[in-house]
Amino acid sequence: MANYKIRLQIIATANDDGSDAANITSNTITGYLPLLNQIMSPAQIEFVFDPVNDFLKINSTLLNRDFTPLEKPNVGTDKWDHEPEVDSDSHSAARTSIAMQFRKKLVVIYRKRKKLDKDDDGNWYITNKGGGSSSAGSYFVNMSTSSNAIDLGHEIGHYLHLPHTFTEGVADVHDAAAKIKAYVDDGNSKDDGLNALDGDRAVVLDTPADCKGAIFESEGLTVCGPVGEILVPVNFGNEIKLYTLAPDRNLVMSYFKGCSETGDKTISPQQARRIRDGLEMRNRHDLISIAPSLNYVIHRGGSATGGAVSDIKAAQVRAGRIATAVIDSEGNLKVIVWDIEDGGKKVRRKGSASAGGVQKVSITGIGLNLVATSVITSGKKLKVIIWKIRENGDVERLNDADVNEEVNDVACCISRYNMGANYMATAVRLKNGSLKVHVWKTYADGRVALSDSADAGKVNVPKSGIATPELNISWIGASSLATFVRDEDNSLRTVLWYFDEDNKLHKIQSTSAEESSPGVIAGCNVSREVALTAFQDSSKNLRLRAAGTPFDGKFIEHRGVSSAGSISDVAVCAMGTEMAVTGVKISGEKLKLILWNVTRYGGNIARAADKSANDVFSKLSMCPVNTNQFVTAMSDGSGNIKIVAWYLLGALVSGKLSKDVISVLLSKAKPERIISRKINAAMGGACGVEFGN
Repeated sequence: MANYKIRLQIIATANDDGSDAANITSNTITGYLPLLNQIMSPAQIEFVFDPVNDFLKINSTLLNRDFTPLEKPNVGTDKWDHEPEVDSDSHSAARTSIAMQFRKKLVVIYRKRKKLDKDDDGNWYITNKGGGSSSAGSYFVNMSTSSNAIDLGHEIGHYLHLPHTFTEGVADVHDAAAKIKAYVDDGNSKDDGLNALDGDRAVVLDTPADCKGAIFESEGLTVCGPVGEILVPVNFGNEIKLYTLAPDRNLVMSYFKGCSETGDKTISPQQARRIRDGLEMRNRHDLISIAPSLNYVIHRGGSATGGAVSDIKAAQVRAGRIATAVIDSEGNLKVIVWDIEDGGKKVRRKGSASAGGVQKVSITGIGLNLVATSVITSGKKLKVIIWKIRENGDVERLNDADVNEEVNDVACCISRYNMGANYMATAVRLKNGSLKVHVWKTYADGRVALSDSADAGKVNVPKSGIATPELNISWIGASSLATFVRDEDNSLRTVLWYFDEDNKLHKIQSTSAEESSPGVIAGCNVSREVALTAFQDSSKNLRLRAAGTPFDGKFIEHRGVSSAGSISDVAVCAMGTEMAVTGVKISGEKLKLILWNVTRYGGNIARAADKSANDVFSKLSMCPVNTNQFVTAMSDGSGNIKIVAWYLLGALVSGKLSKDVISVLLSKAKPERIISRKINAAMGGACGVEFGN
C-alpha cells in the first residue's frame, strides 16, 4: 500500500490593520508534524511542510473575521439586546476562494476565531471562539490559535472524511438506556443494542459505542480517569439486559481526544481505509494526483483474459484493485476482481461471485472495499446490489434494493460523501424514454436504501443512422450529479441534479451544448469543478466538451472543446484532476487511447498523447486504478473478457520541457489564471458553513 505524502499549506490571518492576528508560527507547525503523522500513520499518509514556501501571513479582515455585524450595537458600544443579523457568507467565501488557489495542498487557515454569545443580562456580544472546524466537502481546515496538534489532527480527520465517533443527546445512563431500547424496539437485535450509541457506524464498523464524556461525569467518574467503562442496564419488560459502554478514548475523532492519560491518539483500520478512499476515489484526490503535463507517454502494462461476456463495466475498488461487472455466457451477472501490480505491469485475476440473469450492468466503487452493481433484471426492473471485496480478492454478495419500474438502460456512480453518510446514484431510462435519477444511501455493513428520485424528459431516443448512446452519470461539486444525454431535439445535453441537505433530489439545470446528432456518449468528472463529455459528433468524429460548475456544482456552463478523428465508440476516465483518457474504437474496430489535458476550470482541452493498440473489441469500459494508471476492460473480438493496464510516464523523466511544449502551455493560459509571485512561491513554486468541529 502506497505511502502518500500530503503537503500542508498554512495561512495565518489578521485584520487589514494587523490586529487580531493569529499567533501561529512555522516553527509551531513543524513541531506538530511528528504527532500528526503518528496519529494518521494507520492510513499510511505523511504530512510534509516547508516553513518557507508553505506558510503565508495575510492581513485581510475579509479572511480573518467569522462575520460582520449588520446592525450597530444598541447596548453601550459593543452589545445588542437581541441576536444581531450578521454577514458570515462573505468571509467564508473569501477563505474558500484563497484555499482553492492551493489545489494540491491541504490548506489550514489559522485565525483568532470569534462568536456571538449572551451575557448574564441577556445581551449579545462578540467573544473569542476556540477549536476548529472542517468537513468532507470543505476546501480548507479552519483552526483557532488556541488549538494544539491533536485538535489539528481531529479537524484534518473531518477534512479527510472521518465523522465523530460519538452519538449526541446522551447526558447520563438513563439517556443511553432509552436510546438502546428505542433501537431494539425498532426491530434490531438486542445483541446489537450498543450500535444505537455508535455515532459513525454508518461508515465504519470497527469503532465502539461512544457517548462523549458527560455520561462518565454523571456517574461521578473522571472523563480521562482510569475507569473507561460504564454499565448500562436496559429494561425490555421481560428482562433487564446489561450493556458495557466502553468507548475507545484513544481515537482522535472522539471527544476524548484531550485525554493524554489514556494513551496515544490514533485512527482505526476502517477509518484509515475511509481516508484512503477519499484520496483515491473521491474529492480529496487532488492531494495525491499527478500534475497535468503535455510530456506524458502512455505505456501498455500487463493484461489478463477471461470467458465470454456480452457486456462489461469496470470500477475502482481502491488503488491497485478494480472490479468488473459482466453479463456472462449464461446471461447472468458476475462480479470479478482484478489486482493491478508492479506499477501496472501485471494484472492478476482474483475472486468472483455471480447473481441471476440480467439485461444490462453498471458498477461503481463506494468505499470500504465495497462495490455496487446497478443492473436491469430479466424482469426489466432496476436492482442495486452491494458486494464486499475481501482482502484476498474474494467477493461476497451483501444486500440489495430495487425499484418497481420498467427500465431499459442504467448507469451508476458515487454521490455525495458526507462525513457520516455515503450515497450513490443511478440513472435509468424508463420504458417511456424519460430519464430518471435515484440517489441511494449505502452503509458500511452493506445495506442500501433509496433516498430520493427526480426525473427529466425523454433521452437517447433511437435515431436512424446514428448510434444510440448509453446513459452516463457522474458526481460533480459537493452534492451534485451530471448526466450526459442526447435530448428529444437530437442535441447533446447535460442535465445537472442537486441532492440537498434534506436528502431531496432536484433537477436544477438542463443545458444544451449545441452539438446536433451525437452518437455514442461518455462522461466523467475531471475534478470537483469540471465535467467532461466525450462523444461521436454528427461527422462521426470524436469530440470533447468540458463544462465548468461554478458555485460548487449548483450551476453548469459549457466551456472548452476539442476534436479528433473518426470513431464508432468511446469511453473516458479521469487521470489526476486536470487530465482524462479517452478510449475509442477506430477503423478495424481497434482500440486507440488519447490523453487530454483539461485546464483547471475547463476552458481548454489540449491533446497530450496518443497510443494505438491492436486490441479489437465490441464493448469497452475504463477506470483509473492508481495515480498514474488506468485500465481498459473489454469484450474482445472473440467476445471474451480482456483487461489491460496502462500507465503514464514522462517522456523526459528528468529534464526540462522543450520550448515548443512551453509555447503550447502559454498559449492556453488565461489572464485571470495568473497568480502573484507570493502565492506562487507558497504553492511550492509550481507554474501555473464552516462545518464539523
